[in-house]
Amino acid sequence: MMHYIDALFGANVYIHDNQTWSDQLDCDLDDLQTPDLDNSQVFRESLELARKAVEITQSKIFITTPVLSCAINIVINLFGERLLEALIDRPESAKRALQIINDVIIYCTRAFFEIIPDNIRRNSVACNRFAPDGFGQIDGCATHLVSAKQYGEFFADLDDEILGASPNGGMMHLC
Repeated sequence: MMHYIDALFGANVYIHDNQTWSDQLDCDLDDLQTPDLDNSQVFRESLELARKAVEITQSKIFITTPVLSCAINIVINLFGERLLEALIDRPESAKRALQIINDVIIYCTRAFFEIIPDNIRRNSVACNRFAPDGFGQIDGCATHLVSAKQYGEFFADLDDEILGASPNGGMMHLC
């Protein structure tokens, strides 16, 4: 599911013209809080669906995780150009929001990895993005919106943290 992490942060996610979209949050970057995943219906139900899929399929088919993405994509989904402005005008606010988002992505990654065994777990969009067992993936689609210097300063370490949650590292998908 696209915009999975957005939904965990409370963004309105919807279908329009057969595309999944999410609305930006109304709050400021400084007001972003870690969602209560233990009480999140979306999170609980998605983990239960993964458990059922593993049980029912008896490891005979591949099972994908939701699109867990990476911090740059999610923060732009949630805040749009306000994030790009903050990289210049309020770098500490941007770093704080990015770390919160990254921590949630890693938490979700580990939760799905505990449920779906490496040999049948595939990354999001597994129909056309392949990786060997135990490798992860991040969707770095929005990285073209920042300079190499900004990527290094704000995003590279976060992406490394996410890929480090996979047993064998992984790859970055760029649109």
